[in-house]
Amino acid sequence: MTKLNTNKFGISWYVHQHAIYMTLSPAMSVENFRVADRRVTEMLQSVPMQAALIIDASDMEARLLDWTSVRMTQTYGDHPNLQAIFVILPESNRVVRLMMLIMFNLARAPLHMVSSLREVDSWLQRYGIPVS
Repeated sequence: MTKLNTNKFGISWYVHQHAIYMTLSPAMSVENFRVADRRVTEMLQSVPMQAALIIDASDMEARLLDWTSVRMTQTYGDHPNLQAIFVILPESNRVVRLMMLIMFNLARAPLHMVSSLREVDSWLQRYGIPVS
């Protein structure tokens, strides 16, 4: 399993070569988002077909960041191997939900906001991605 961990985020395969799982911490910086973008892009370039991206933003907090700059760092949203983006986020966290919409509103891949990993599993099956 390919894995990159820092104290700010983690990236690994959820379903090998089919779904990438990224966790975001409350203390993400613009630089952390740049590093995460490079790693996700590398993983997308390594797959023979399209893969989904799961972003677990459950622990993210609304912080004063330049969200336009953050959005510009997330280039994987237009990668041809990105099939769909799933953001796990409690419905009560409306500010972070808005930030995610700002980040991915121009992405080529469809964006799905969900409240649990179980919901993601259901969506992955609809996309034909085997979840065990």
